[in-house]
Amino acid sequence: MFMQNINNQLDQNVHRGAIKTSLLIMTAITLNMAVANVEAKEQDIYDIPASSLKAVLSQFADESGIALSAESTLIKNEKSQGLHGQYTIQQGLDILFKDSGLSWRLTEANTLIVRYKSDDLGVINLDAIMIEDDQIGHSAENSISRKRNAPNAITSIEAGQLNQFGDQPLGDTLRRLPGVTFGDANRAREVQLRALSSKYTQVLVNNRSLIDGSSSRSVQVDRIPSSLVERVDIIHAPLASQDGQGAAGSLNIVWKNTDFTPRTEMGVGGGYLEDTAGVGDVSILNAGEIGAFRYALLGGVQVQRRNENENVYEFKGDGTPDGGSTKPNERKYNQLNLVPAFELDVGERNMIRFEPSYLYTEEIRYNPISKLSKDQLSTTEINIKKRKRVRENVGLLTSWQHELSSMSDFTVSLDTQKGSENTKRDETKFKPVNEFDSQKLKTQKKEFTRISPAILFNHSIGNNELSWGGDFSQSKREEGDVTNGVAVDTSIVDIKENRLNGFVQNIWQVNDQIMLTSGLRLEDSSTKTTGVDGLSQTQSNLFALPSLNIVNKLGEQTDLRIGVARTLRRPGLNELSPTISDESGTLFDPDSAGNPTLSPESIWGLDTGIDHYFYNGSGLASVNVFARKFSDKIENIRELEGTRYVSRPKNIGDGQVFGVELEGRLPLDILELPNVTLWANATYIDSEVDTASGESRRFLEQNDAVANLGLDWFVSSWRSTFSVSTNWVSGYDQTVKNNDNSSTKTTLTSLNRLDMSAKTDLSKDVSLSLSLLNLLAPSQTQTDKIVLASGDLDSFTKATESTDRSVYLRLNWKF
Repeated sequence: MFMQNINNQLDQNVHRGAIKTSLLIMTAITLNMAVANVEAKEQDIYDIPASSLKAVLSQFADESGIALSAESTLIKNEKSQGLHGQYTIQQGLDILFKDSGLSWRLTEANTLIVRYKSDDLGVINLDAIMIEDDQIGHSAENSISRKRNAPNAITSIEAGQLNQFGDQPLGDTLRRLPGVTFGDANRAREVQLRALSSKYTQVLVNNRSLIDGSSSRSVQVDRIPSSLVERVDIIHAPLASQDGQGAAGSLNIVWKNTDFTPRTEMGVGGGYLEDTAGVGDVSILNAGEIGAFRYALLGGVQVQRRNENENVYEFKGDGTPDGGSTKPNERKYNQLNLVPAFELDVGERNMIRFEPSYLYTEEIRYNPISKLSKDQLSTTEINIKKRKRVRENVGLLTSWQHELSSMSDFTVSLDTQKGSENTKRDETKFKPVNEFDSQKLKTQKKEFTRISPAILFNHSIGNNELSWGGDFSQSKREEGDVTNGVAVDTSIVDIKENRLNGFVQNIWQVNDQIMLTSGLRLEDSSTKTTGVDGLSQTQSNLFALPSLNIVNKLGEQTDLRIGVARTLRRPGLNELSPTISDESGTLFDPDSAGNPTLSPESIWGLDTGIDHYFYNGSGLASVNVFARKFSDKIENIRELEGTRYVSRPKNIGDGQVFGVELEGRLPLDILELPNVTLWANATYIDSEVDTASGESRRFLEQNDAVANLGLDWFVSSWRSTFSVSTNWVSGYDQTVKNNDNSSTKTTLTSLNRLDMSAKTDLSKDVSLSLSLLNLLAPSQTQTDKIVLASGDLDSFTKATESTDRSVYLRLNWKF
């Protein structure tokens, strides 16, 4: 009791300290806002060469720390002598517009009004260029523009929006994008687009599939710091030029190493996870060019923490307590990411690009499980689980681009990657709680390699953009276990996969209103699984994946999009391994294993929607309807094998999905609230699968809906943006028949998060942001009921997982 009082007092002091620190930070930001206008009048040194007025204004905006977020038609053909010397913003604009025949005025909201007198009829033509340091608004407008110009349905978000809330790992940032969910309350690892399983989401990095050490088909996004990312695109409707695995959609993460504009950027952040410990990160980017050589040195380190604490209570059918367990689960991640890029022009027609990458993640997990007595009033045993897992990814993408003519080029590339996952487990049991019972030490090693040569041709022929090409990839997975110093032969498995892909795609601008993109992709694969006994199984498949996307501009502000495509869901190589990973072996916490007999799923999809743009490209209203039809659907099925339950993936039957997506961005100028923008998105999904056993039900573990609502307020005189957002993910109710004719009825409650942030520019090169994340700290409860064939309730379990608040402060500067 004495120690508990001390711990409570320490917790209170820590919380008070965090509150005081937050108040001091907010005070510092407020003081900065008060002097921002004075600082804005300071002079800066410029050395901008003569060029078009558009180019000169763009460079002036960059160097003065402001953003040019819309282009004026009045300056399209104007020239400028540039700007050389030390000036204020007003002095600089005077010089830039001198002798241009144009006059300008800068409003209090930092809107540049440009005007001239027309020679005919004496009409006054007005046009406006928004010049302001509203990075959120500028990023949003660029994202909307990219969405409208794409040949297929996409959603895009740039760094300005990504980093507004200061989320450390990219996964937490992605929650605010349309239709994004994650499996559990605290996890942000494997993206689930449109609330479907992460197996239907394809994750790309710079349009490239990046392997994970676990040998799944995509990297876990919580290993990627958001500070290293320039842009994220969600590709809703697939193209033939992309790997055919994004049935729910593809997530393309674009590093900052794709822009070689000379600059140096650095960021340092630190924060605190409630009831846990500190977190932090450092990132750096140095880009430039030396003659024909360009470089972007990008990298960072981060320390992040997550708690996945869960309390499980078991009951008999009549409600009598029947034991349970408490499961604290603390995880610490030490991460290093190095992702530079280099380009070299060789003559006028050749360019060589090198893109090495190194991702390192060390996960340290502490998981003491206390087993409760039948009456749930005391602890009967403690099983302390410790785990250290190291994941490494090393890769090199080398490409040569050759210009055949002004209308044609080709690119030859070679992608080599190696991933590894080494895990050490220490499980020590005390039974009773103060007496040593047993200890199990286990080491598991996995290695995953891939080599993939590819060739791509591009041709511009009139109103057509034709591309075609192919690639070959060879992937290999090896694994082995050692338990208490003895190798476990039954877990030694080699898996090899060879794939040969080819595609042809054409983007045809039919007229000013209609763009038609058609394509065909062929994917041939052969997968061989070999066990320790030398016996092997081989699966070979050939799929034709056609796609068609139509964009019809119904007017200057409205587009109609239709997309039809066939995609695949290939089993991950880890899903093909028959190795059993021990858990509790119960129906509620089964062991897990793979299935070497799995076949790929075939999925036909339809996407159709209308996008309406307004407020000069800063407003958006979008509605999209989508449907998917699944053949040979794969799900993890829990079945009794001997005396223990094991969850294995199986092809269970055919299914279908129907859903609706809404997305909007509304500047509140109509309410006389300038620089205030309301944004929202929502996704609803309904599913059904008909299993081989005759059962008809919803997809397993699929949320019904997900929605986001947020508001951004840019105060130009303070050079600051305040944001608030809420993320809501629904729960679900599902019923699954077990192989003993009983049924498991599962109910999961919904989850609601609330985030707030403030970001201010201390100068043109330095910014400071403060984020308060997951302020509501909700808990999520899952109830599993076992119902006998007679309809009687046999037993039920309630598992509750809590979430934690966090605070994060980050300083960014350019030099």
